[in-house]
Formats: sequence, structure tokens, C-alpha cells
Amino acid sequence: MPGAAHETMVELIRSHPMWFDALLRAMNQGALPDGARALDASARVVDPGTVTVDVLLARDEVGPWVVVELQRDDDATKGRRWLLAAATLHDRRGVMGDVFVVTHARSVARWAGAVATVEGPHGTRLSLTPRVVCLTRAEAEVLLATGRPELALFAAWAVHTQRGDAAARLVKRAIVVTNTLSDVALRDALVRGMINMVGEGLRAKLREKLLMDFSKIPEGPLMRDLREEFERREKLKARNEGKLEGKLEGKLEGKLEGRLEGKLEGKLEGKLEGKLEGKLEGRLEGEARALLRVIDRRGLAIDEATRARVLTCTEAAALDRWLDRAVTASQTSEVFGDELH
Repeated sequence: MPGAAHETMVELIRSHPMWFDALLRAMNQGALPDGARALDASARVVDPGTVTVDVLLARDEVGPWVVVELQRDDDATKGRRWLLAAATLHDRRGVMGDVFVVTHARSVARWAGAVATVEGPHGTRLSLTPRVVCLTRAEAEVLLATGRPELALFAAWAVHTQRGDAAARLVKRAIVVTNTLSDVALRDALVRGMINMVGEGLRAKLREKLLMDFSKIPEGPLMRDLREEFERREKLKARNEGKLEGKLEGKLEGKLEGRLEGKLEGKLEGKLEGKLEGKLEGRLEGEARALLRVIDRRGLAIDEATRARVLTCTEAAALDRWLDRAVTASQTSEVFGDELH
């Protein structure tokens, strides 16, 4: 199942294709077709079968196209899927496009270059050689040296699986470069994306380094955003581990047992229970909206009745289960099965 780093990068490339164009140019890998934008990333082969790629960029429904695949590890199934997707797009759009595989590991880069070449028992050969963009720490340093915020994002992704001081310093520099953006909303989205994509070990190291370096400086917009994002991530982690509910329930029991009586006890209990219930409802609503966003982004059909039932679902386990399925499902029935009938 794709992780946060994969999904964050996919979403940012879909939303801002020209950032990927800037990366290709910086890495001397060519450029996107003029006017390229994100399209439905499902290549329909035989109804109802589809092959879904991470990002499909093109200007129109026919003509030049580019597929972007973010690859963390080897995956033998990708050899077949890339071949099938490229052949389908070639046939449907009338021209051969490019398949770009972006990875942060040199071993994966070597694997990607050869995995889509197959040969039959009598020598028939079918082959796809993708353009591989390998973003290691060395390439990340080159990207940061440009001072361009859109390239800083790719630099941070290059070290998202690492956890040492060098990786933390690099991500910190990427955040500082991103802070030069005049568009506040875009800047905040990029900073949140960087923090969201890195692993827990690197996030902890980054938090320590950033807050230590800026502890004696008055908090500005960037540090406020970073602090709030770190706090949000910590609360999310606590929620997933069940710590938040346990802490609130323990506080409620401790304050009520033998200390409050009558109406005061009832008011305090109701207030704390209301907060707990409100947090739980907010969590459920957030997960429901995340599920619907994934479904919409993947181009899966969903009717209004099903959408409404998802938004009113009160079972956290069901929402988590549906969200896991939505990441890889090719149609909506694979997400919900018979659970909503």
C-alpha cells in the first residue's frame, strides 16, 4: 500500500505539473509537452479492466503524454503494468509518450530500467525502457542550490526514508527555501507536504533541530506553521495509538471520583465527555472526507447516496478499511463491497 510520502508527492505533481517539468529540466531529462495537465490516470484496456498509473500528464485527450511513477522498492508487477499502460496510451492517443520512474534509490533505478523487458520461449521480445529520475542526496543538493521552492520539494523527498542529522539538515534547508514563496497558502501546503512525507525518525530529528535553532528568535509565520504542523502530527499519532481517548477518559475519572458532587459533577462530566465525543466525531469526519478525496482523485465513480453514507459513518474501523482499499481499487465496488447495502 502506498505510504504518505508516495501519496503526498503524487498529489503535488498532479496539482502542479510544471514543478515536475522544472525537475526534468534541472536533471537534464527533457521537458513535459506544452500545456500538460493531470488527466484520469486509469488506462482502460478491456472493460471493466484498468491499469492505473501514479500520474498521467497531457494537454488534450489525444497526442503527447507523460506517465510519472514514484517507486520506492522493486515490484515485479510493474514490468507488466508499465508495458500495458504504455501500449494502451499509445493506441488510444495515437503517439508514443514517455514513462518517467522517479526513485530515491540507485538499486531501484537499475531495476526499473530493465524490469519491463520480457522475452518469449522462441525469442519474441517485448520491451519498455522508462526514463529513470534517481533523486539521491547528491541530486537533492543540486536541486537546493538552485534556490527554487518547487525543486526544494523534490529534494526533501529524496531523503524521506532517512533519519540522520544530514537528512534533517537537508530538509530544513528545503523548508527555508520554500519560505521564500510569496504565496502563503502554497508555501504552507509545501511545508506540510514535506513534513507529512518524511518518516517518524526523521520527523522527530527535524522537529528537534528546527525548534532548537529558532528557540531564541520571535516566532514568525514559518515557525508558527511548522510548530502547528508538528503538534498536529503528534496528536494524530497519539490518536492512532489510542492514547488520546485514554488520556481524556482517565482525566475525567480522576476529577470526578470523590471530588465533585451533584450538579457540578454532572456539568464537568458532560463537558469532558462532550469534548471527547467532539474529537471522535471530528476524527470520523476527517477520515470520511479523506476517503472521498482519494476516491475522487482516483477517478472512481460514487453516487450521492453512497457519499452521504460515508460522511455519516460512525465506525472508525470501517472508514480505515475502505480507505486502505480505495488506494488500489479499480472501481468503487472494490472499496465498499456489500457493506453499504
